[in-house]
Amino acid sequence: MLARLDDSATAGSPLLVERDHGRGRTVLWTTSIDDDWSRFAESPTSLIPLVHELCHGAVQPPGPGRNLLLGSSISAELTAFPEAPMLLRPGGSATAVNQDAEAQPGGTWRLADLAKADRVGFWRLRTRAGSETAFAVGLDPREGRLERMELDEILNLSPAFVTAREEANADPTSGDGELWRPLIALVLLLLIGESLWARRLTRGESA
Repeated sequence: MLARLDDSATAGSPLLVERDHGRGRTVLWTTSIDDDWSRFAESPTSLIPLVHELCHGAVQPPGPGRNLLLGSSISAELTAFPEAPMLLRPGGSATAVNQDAEAQPGGTWRLADLAKADRVGFWRLRTRAGSETAFAVGLDPREGRLERMELDEILNLSPAFVTAREEANADPTSGDGELWRPLIALVLLLLIGESLWARRLTRGESA
């Protein structure tokens, strides 16, 4: 699923669907491409680049994804043997790839686990011949959800939330609560007592 509509459906109706087929891909645009449904076709700055990229991507052999989430592993599958490959990070720094490409069925070459995508932006794999393979690394879109979440849904995200809630609801008199509060009170009383004792000794010496 490449794109969804923002409609009343639970997860959004599919707009652009992609599927691997043989050595290429098939792409389904689920609505009209003319002005019967929208004015998208009237915008050459949108329609032409979209059609160009869809056609270019459809003839690429199936392989590792190039639209990645932050923290994913970067791998590439190339149609020609990569000589002296370099991995360029979003900041512009380049790192030589110190591994041999593995031949794949169909005449392609694979470079696996080049790096961990630890930065958002465009990564590029460049060879001595000048060819480049781009990777778009982005954040998980689910992290941008702004809908209100129920308490039970939040607690199911991580066991740590459940533990924190149990500790917050613990009865301090039961012995299962946190100990730092009474310890701090005890230390404070000791410091006050020490100060009073030192003052008393100082007065005795003065007398």
